[in-house]
Amino acid sequence: MRLASDPGESLGGGATLDYSKANALVTVHGYGAQLAVRVVGDRVWDGFLALGSGEPRLRAGTFAALTNIPPGGGAGFRWSSQELTCGSSVATVTIDSVKYDGDVLRATGELKLSHAELGLEPFSALGGALSVADAFTVHYKITAHAR
Repeated sequence: MRLASDPGESLGGGATLDYSKANALVTVHGYGAQLAVRVVGDRVWDGFLALGSGEPRLRAGTFAALTNIPPGGGAGFRWSSQELTCGSSVATVTIDSVKYDGDVLRATGELKLSHAELGLEPFSALGGALSVADAFTVHYKITAHAR
């Protein structure tokens, strides 16, 4: 799993973080049209995606304007780290591909967030002469086993 953020961005600090079995414990659980991800490495990251109640399973597509407080039966998304919870985030999640093999789900894609969507102010210094971009992207490739 790769997490990438813009320089100076407070949640990821501008870093590109690659997590694998070699340097982290990555767990993914899929439940119908819901997906939970936890990465325990140099930091702890948690993500949760739920498609609307009319979706029986995860599927490929772009899902825009997802919030951590979805309307009844609507789609939603939440992302956090041990230092910060995205309390007022709005996200766009893209699932590039989804494959089901019995009870095993394989999916790849990305999600896009911004400081503004997280309720944060982008870092700037020297009266605004030095500043960072507002957006950051998380790329993922996951395998989940049904319980």
